[in-house]
Amino acid sequence: MPSPTRRHRFPIVLAAVATLASLAIPAAPGAAGSTEEWGYISTSDGARLRYTVVKPAASGRFPVALIYSPYADGVGPTDDYPIGEDAVVARELLAAGYAVVGVNARGTGCSSGQWDLFQPASDGYEVVEWAAAQPWSSGDVGMFGFSAPAISQLVTAATKPPHLRAISPSDVTTDLYRDVAYPGGILNTAFVGLWSLAYRPGISELSAIATAQGDTECSLNMAAREADGDLQPNNGWEALTALQHPSDDEVWARYSPQSTLAQVRLPVLACQAGQDEQVGSRAGSYYFDALDKNRTWTVFTNGAHGTCDDFAGSPFTDLLVRFFDRYVKGSQNGFENEPHVRIWHETAGSLYDWIRPAWVTTHTSWPPPVKAKTYYLRGGGRLDGRAPSLPEAPDRYTYPLLSSSTDDTEFAQPHLAWKVPNAPGGSVSFTTPALSKDLEVFGPGSVDLWVSSSASDTDLQVTLTEVRSDGQEVYLQRGWLRASHRKLDAGRSTPLRPFHTHKASDAAALVPGQPTLARVELNPLSHVFRKGSAIRVYVEAPTGLTGERGFQFLVTPAVNSVLHDPAHPSKLVLGSLAGGAPTGPPPCDTVLSQPCRTNLLALPLPLLDTLL
Repeated sequence: MPSPTRRHRFPIVLAAVATLASLAIPAAPGAAGSTEEWGYISTSDGARLRYTVVKPAASGRFPVALIYSPYADGVGPTDDYPIGEDAVVARELLAAGYAVVGVNARGTGCSSGQWDLFQPASDGYEVVEWAAAQPWSSGDVGMFGFSAPAISQLVTAATKPPHLRAISPSDVTTDLYRDVAYPGGILNTAFVGLWSLAYRPGISELSAIATAQGDTECSLNMAAREADGDLQPNNGWEALTALQHPSDDEVWARYSPQSTLAQVRLPVLACQAGQDEQVGSRAGSYYFDALDKNRTWTVFTNGAHGTCDDFAGSPFTDLLVRFFDRYVKGSQNGFENEPHVRIWHETAGSLYDWIRPAWVTTHTSWPPPVKAKTYYLRGGGRLDGRAPSLPEAPDRYTYPLLSSSTDDTEFAQPHLAWKVPNAPGGSVSFTTPALSKDLEVFGPGSVDLWVSSSASDTDLQVTLTEVRSDGQEVYLQRGWLRASHRKLDAGRSTPLRPFHTHKASDAAALVPGQPTLARVELNPLSHVFRKGSAIRVYVEAPTGLTGERGFQFLVTPAVNSVLHDPAHPSKLVLGSLAGGAPTGPPPCDTVLSQPCRTNLLALPLPLLDTLL
């Protein structure tokens, strides 16, 4: 089992790379005449990391596309087995003339040693320099991959390997506490448990494949880890760590790459999916700020985890090849003149087959020029552009009744989970009248709630939807907050992006019946509300699933009140862009991760005010 006290090994100097040993054994030919070989990289402290390199059919030296991963990439980076999440991109890079190298992080797959959650920086340094020194390598290395391999890219790039030219991390987290384990300070039991205990990608398959290749070391490494209780990263240690650290502390700081991002100064091409059901979408609105804006390009799209990377023929893959051609291969193809921000709108797709945005808008720099647009929660379930000026009675709901779920992936047709409404009396909602013109929103938002509760603590979930003019209600985004974690970091919070400290010393119980301000962070999204549609926000309990996110919510029954009077102006704040939709609304349930259901609530009339 990995030790939570094992010290992080700092990167070795380049001279030490000469001590790396590689066993290169030819394997069966790959696709389209390509050739494979596999072996083990011996690191400076004696760990043995399994790799597979797939080379183009041509002879000579090739630029290297490296994926450094805790999954199956060390056995077959271009294969769809046992878990080929990045195989689509790998095959495109191979076809473009890159030697594709997959390496298993220590303690995972066929590699020896102990897995240490997202701390592969020094190993990553050595792997990059090993790849650059091989006889089939041009000496120029780029890293790619989404999710865990994306995190590996960020921490490796921060160590500045001399031969690493560019990285392409997508669907990444840089803050494991807020993005994954404790969104809003509430334990995400579903995903933490799934990834830590149940998600053992291809262990038996990997061992069988390696054995068939003649690799006897793989099974020995797996047996040694199993004897130590450390089978693949998923041995429950991560879940145990999460349970033991319910506040943001030094353990979470150690396992989150946020603190080293300023060291990443090379070219970066990234993608973030707005409804990512595993790591969320908030990371992009933070880590892009720390990178070199002149050398960072990003795509933001609706969709689930892997939307950019996991589809054949994805426009992002085409972009990635051009990016690598410019910064890894060294082609003068003008990529540096590309717009730094691309927003894919209403992206649709078919399972691992095709993916296309309905339209694309671009911006020259990060962040796009959003303006804060405020809607006040008002009596009668209304969202209004003006703050209340006269007393209004609060709205109350019973906690914790069942709230609506969203599907695990965008392909869970016919999206039955979202079509089940909230339990009666278990939420309150606020809706605008029909919009008089299109409204494009982008980035994070804030739902600033003045709440009171009959309990000393409660969990808040906010859900943003669009009520279309055809009577359909579309899921857009969510945010969460445990009320006792409401303390803000004043230096990092903005009107659009509350940043909670989540420190144990800052936790504060509610005084039952006393109004208290709790700002709930709404995860970043991109969406165009069309003329004639309406904006709705729910306040509810986090009792349903949001994809693979399911929460250990407080079970103490309570009556919660949302206040909206002159002394307690609850509000929704969204970032707006000067844009609109060039077409009418898409057919329901065709846009990735934005399912529809029949709207059951009437829209407010376009009155000047609502007074109670």
